[in-house]
Amino acid sequence: MEIKKKRLRNKVVVLVIILLFTPKISHAETNSNTERDGQTIINMEDKPIIELLSEEPGAELNVPFFEIIYAITPTTGSFIDEVFVKVDGEFDRYLFRSITSSVMIEPGRKIADARFFLPTESEAHRFELVAIDSTGAMATYSFEEPFYMNESPGLPALFLEDITTYEADGVKKGFVNNRIHLEIDRAARDEQFPTLTEQLLDSLITREAQLLAGPDQNDRVTIEVAPFSFEEFHQILFEIRQFSSGLIKRGALEEIDPTTVSLDPRDEKHAARPMTITSDMVQTGWVPGLFLRKYQANLLRFKFTLSEENYLLHKYFPSTDLGRSMFYQRADDAVRQIDGIRVIDPLPMFPYIWVELDENSPNELIEKAQKVMRESADVFDQAEMVLINDFLNGEPFYEEVHRQVPVVINENGTVGSLSSVKWIGITPTMKSTYRTIESLPIIYLCFIFYVYLWNRVRFRPK
Repeated sequence: MEIKKKRLRNKVVVLVIILLFTPKISHAETNSNTERDGQTIINMEDKPIIELLSEEPGAELNVPFFEIIYAITPTTGSFIDEVFVKVDGEFDRYLFRSITSSVMIEPGRKIADARFFLPTESEAHRFELVAIDSTGAMATYSFEEPFYMNESPGLPALFLEDITTYEADGVKKGFVNNRIHLEIDRAARDEQFPTLTEQLLDSLITREAQLLAGPDQNDRVTIEVAPFSFEEFHQILFEIRQFSSGLIKRGALEEIDPTTVSLDPRDEKHAARPMTITSDMVQTGWVPGLFLRKYQANLLRFKFTLSEENYLLHKYFPSTDLGRSMFYQRADDAVRQIDGIRVIDPLPMFPYIWVELDENSPNELIEKAQKVMRESADVFDQAEMVLINDFLNGEPFYEEVHRQVPVVINENGTVGSLSSVKWIGITPTMKSTYRTIESLPIIYLCFIFYVYLWNRVRFRPK
């Protein structure tokens, strides 16, 4: 019996020694193994791994820059320290530095997007993307071909929806409703921007305008914006010129003769039209949690899921047109399940998008929003219903003006809360009715007090 106890004691001692000296897997090591496309990427090398998630652009460019989406996996247990660009073998600029980052960078694979600018527009240049992790290990991704500017860049093909027609002096005319031609003034170059192109792109950011071609030898560029009317053109041009600090001198429409061209309709998954409200879109209905409210019966708003632990640049991702298009493509696939169409907003506010639907009741809008949230939780993390506000600073609008106010749809199926929404979506008649209902308890108490006083006077002894 004593021999069995002694053997058991020896086994326990051996087991304890094994547990004590077995190396533990740290949290940093598990984070460095990243899942992608159902597979686990394990960096077993002694240097970071750089992946190009977007297609490598062609060597001939219509604009003096190109965009990519990339991912970097540092060595096991380390984090990304620096990412920078080399042009023709020489350092050009930093894309990321952990020492200047406003957030703590966790170990693991990170995604980011970037623009690579040509130093000169008349020569070909070779580019390299370099990453260094916290261990000092370095990796380089070299693009296969040198990049250069196309001397006569072509513009994307036009579709039927891109043309707006009108009559002037009895003649039918037309213009491209999503392009503007600009002339820039190189003398207004701001030295705080490394290149003129970066200053130009900064001027276009208010409308998320895309640079399609240029600058050419005559300092002219072509940009693409959300569709606009003839009346809106001057307002858009004024905003862009004002934001450019003198860089943009003038702008012009691209006129076209609609009788001489034959265009095909655009086969797209989103609606290329501005956000306009008509009276038939605005209805009054019972909104769960808010009682009777005015709402837009054909519109929802969604917010993209931005899980910061996956992104290198955090709140700045995406910072390029290519990065945003990746999100928009996922959004188109997600809202198709409720027969929704993404609407291009003239004043975009990433990470929000508008989705147009058929006419729905409030409950139907909520059900469709919850369906998208359930089945596409990796795409959206918030859905909003649009209430119509007819009040400005507490006073009603007497002209036909509607203000769209998105309100969050809660997980329990209600919309916002009475304390946060207040009078939004209430018509003047409904507001006076609610105020009357609110004052009923006070009226009732006053009535009881009056009856009490009357009885006191009536039955007071003579």
